[in-house]
Amino acid sequence: MKKDTKILVRFIVLMALAMTAGGIMGYAGAANRRTVSDVLAIVMDTLITIAPAGIAVSGLLTVLSFADYTKGKALTEKALSIGEDADYDAAEKILEKSLEKGNYSLILSYTALGMLVSGFAGKYTATDMPMVLVALAVFFMLMLVNTFIQSALVKQVKRLNPEKQGNVLDPKFHQDWLDSCDEAQRALIGKAAHAAYRATQKAIIAAMLVAMAVSFEYPVGPLPVVLVGAIWLAQTATYVKTSRDESFR
Repeated sequence: MKKDTKILVRFIVLMALAMTAGGIMGYAGAANRRTVSDVLAIVMDTLITIAPAGIAVSGLLTVLSFADYTKGKALTEKALSIGEDADYDAAEKILEKSLEKGNYSLILSYTALGMLVSGFAGKYTATDMPMVLVALAVFFMLMLVNTFIQSALVKQVKRLNPEKQGNVLDPKFHQDWLDSCDEAQRALIGKAAHAAYRATQKAIIAAMLVAMAVSFEYPVGPLPVVLVGAIWLAQTATYVKTSRDESFR
């Protein structure tokens, strides 16, 4: 009972501090409205300007991903020919690094493309269209290359683990892959998924607060908040439905 009381008190204190901080920030923003608006305008312009650089970094990550894949493939050949556990572990680790870099590349390229498109709508002129078209071409090329690398990665992992099933190009790939995992692997996936769920919840709340704060000074409209809310709703509904369905199996 004492523990519950302490938790309740701590929660109330944190909420009070958050509301106080929000009030101070709101008052400061209102008192310096022009300064805040100018700063936000600079931030937005900067994000638009660095968008092409984001796509370039995405391309670099793709190159690094392919380099790791090449190393992983060579280590896979070694593991299959020699059969030492250490060789299997080394091959799987480098293949995981390749997949990680590919995933980061994909996320960064999508983000940079969104920044570029928003910039074309708000800052760029018709003379900037060639740059936008080049960026689009690079984006689609990166998507294709990353998809090819991921497909090749899965093939190498399946060579190391013949029990694994699934094709990256198949919409049911993740389910097929999960079905072919053993209990220890499923437990690891579940632990990682729960950590990702909690981190995403925090990120969504932070993103919504930022979107609401920015909307006071910058004409972004309600769409960013609605989109973040839709993602939050989809995530929570999926979590609840999956938990309920699994409980009654």
